[in-house]
Amino acid sequence: MRYRIATLAATTVIAAGGMLATATSASATLDPPGGSWDHTWTTADAGHGGTINVEEYGDILNLCDTDADGKSPVAEIQIFSPSGYYDSDIFLVATGGYSSCDVSAASQGGVHNIPEGYTVKITMYLQPYNYQTDTSKVVHSYLNDH
Repeated sequence: MRYRIATLAATTVIAAGGMLATATSASATLDPPGGSWDHTWTTADAGHGGTINVEEYGDILNLCDTDADGKSPVAEIQIFSPSGYYDSDIFLVATGGYSSCDVSAASQGGVHNIPEGYTVKITMYLQPYNYQTDTSKVVHSYLNDH
């Protein structure tokens, strides 16, 4: 009888611990605003060391270091008016190693609040960057229409 009670108690503790661990890891996962990102791009290197997620509503640009390679991802974001004239830029660097991020959002004001109808050009690469040998550089653009 004691063996059955001890087994039942141990099983309950293990099950409760498993549920707690599951709840903790699930609650640590952040969902993008609105349920999904409008754009997701990575650097072109073999390990895809940098990832940028874009949510047009709220002008959220989230650059993260996604590879433990010792390099920091960089995003140079240029903003162009509907007539094609250069307007402003934002510079993001995810320093701090693997899983670190740098964020720009309209709530920060100024250049971070990207007007609707403007074109956003994102150049991503890993630093230190050597233009002769580095293969991480990519360029993407989108029309900010949200």
